Amino acid sequence: MVNLIVAEESLNDIELVIFDKDGTLFDLHQYWSFVIIERAKYFSNMFSRPESDFIYSELLSSMGLVENNKINNVGPVGVRSRNFIIKLVYRIINDKDANIDIKDIEKGFVVVDSIVDHNFKSLIEKLPGVDDLILSLKESGCLIALATTDVSQRAIKALKYSQISNFFDYIIGSDNVMHTKPDSEMVDKILSKLNIVDRNNVVLIGDSITDLNTAINSNISFIGTMTGSSSDEFIKNTELLVDDLSKITVG
Repeated sequence: MVNLIVAEESLNDIELVIFDKDGTLFDLHQYWSFVIIERAKYFSNMFSRPESDFIYSELLSSMGLVENNKINNVGPVGVRSRNFIIKLVYRIINDKDANIDIKDIEKGFVVVDSIVDHNFKSLIEKLPGVDDLILSLKESGCLIALATTDVSQRAIKALKYSQISNFFDYIIGSDNVMHTKPDSEMVDKILSKLNIVDRNNVVLIGDSITDLNTAINSNISFIGTMTGSSSDEFIKNTELLVDDLSKITVG
């Protein structure tokens, strides 16, 4: 067990730290802006101009891309699950062409996945303090898990590319549960797999209101980081808030 020091506060006897992925460990905007743009390109190209231009803009906005290729601090991309985004895109495309099936949207997402894979090296960027905090936790005997709304294989790939996958005792994505964040199912499954009994010894570290609500619903502690979504609601309701992971030390 470890003590986590955040500003002048201390979370004592922590047995397990659960990290969110995007906006907490990795740059949220660089990765997801590319994904959103490629998805919008793919689906808008199903139509001829000028309608394709309109659909392209609608898709960008609906998935949460704002000015300067930044991600909207309330998502939905980067916050909500892949299935949620698929259904969102389907509603937009199906409204323009009733012959479009949701399976066509799912196939399109897979095509874009392959494009993302070919550009992976330029899209994954670790945020400040990641390596030092994870190494300190492992050296102190603390368990580490990852809970992300992204699919598990993509999360594993990001961790492997960043050379930190071996530090994680368990990784769970939205494809591994029936109910993703902010439901408690991800956390419940992590605790079960790692044989954690006392929720007082568990902390979730994340960057969004969804992460905060996940911790609340799971009855575990929470530390917020300002490196991701950082919505007004998130900032207002997060008691322990740091600029980045470098501001969390292991005591």
